[in-house]
Amino acid sequence: MPLYGHRLDSRPTPLQWLQYREDKQWFLEDLPRRLHDKILYRPHFDAPGSLDDAPWLLPRFPHVRLCSGPLEARMLTCALMVLDHHGTTLLQALAANVPTIAYWDRSIWPMTDEALARLDLLAEAGIWQPSAEAAAAKVREVWDNPARWWLDERVQSARRAFCREHAFVDPKGPDAHIVSLLQRL
Repeated sequence: MPLYGHRLDSRPTPLQWLQYREDKQWFLEDLPRRLHDKILYRPHFDAPGSLDDAPWLLPRFPHVRLCSGPLEARMLTCALMVLDHHGTTLLQALAANVPTIAYWDRSIWPMTDEALARLDLLAEAGIWQPSAEAAAAKVREVWDNPARWWLDERVQSARRAFCREHAFVDPKGPDAHIVSLLQRL
């Protein structure tokens, strides 16, 4: 979580990074303790001038384990993936049809109007949540059978619409190209 941007792009301000980091704690606090044993946490990479991520979060939640190694391989085995900001991993997960719940503060992670319209579709399907607490509530709701929720036509329709605009999907099949690519990494 770098505290300053290295170029002009849409990144949180230093105070917003602190809020973003606290959101992670609020998300985990809102989950039942029994789920902590099943969570793998993938931290931001350490960089000069950045906030501690895993060293700050994991001592607060000692039953949560660190996710290491190639993320793509882990992603494909997730029963349920939770993402706390938009980026490449969100696009990969949706294109690979990995059950995903995403949450972030729209004011901290700005998007174009076009992307916001598609994000609204994800919100209506329950994929995107506006806060850490709402995301934790969705996780509690679907935890026992994430696939049942994920494979619902309304959820899949929203995912496909988002992917058509923001994540390449092979015309031969909605997931074949991305899954194949991720498996080769």
